[in-house]
Amino acid sequence: RKKGILLINNLVNIDRKYFNKKTNNMSYLSIPEKKLENKIKKRQIKNRSILLAAYAYLYINYQFKSGNNYSLYLSKRLNYSENYIKSLTKELFKESYLIKNVDGVPGGVISTKTIKIINSQKFQQIL
Repeated sequence: RKKGILLINNLVNIDRKYFNKKTNNMSYLSIPEKKLENKIKKRQIKNRSILLAAYAYLYINYQFKSGNNYSLYLSKRLNYSENYIKSLTKELFKESYLIKNVDGVPGGVISTKTIKIINSQKFQQIL
């Protein structure tokens, strides 16, 4: 499953026009990661629910790129300590921003709560 999603992401990154033409999915990975990353780095997101939704989006996208140690990878990317990243990740699952897909397997699935926040006007304004 992880390999399939990674292949889809690679296709989108290489040729988005071809992907959009074949799938008619214009919104797949449409949120710019760099903008979210910079907003989190500079601590510009004051609303906690929006911060957690943005972090959940980055967590899901980076879990395919980083290998096993997500917290170390994200701490370097976002300029936060590894312990803070770990506590943020725990909070994502505790507050239902992410849902565990299988016990014992790292990663998760974005919940409907997170999707609603990402699609909200407040979230779009921070981009």
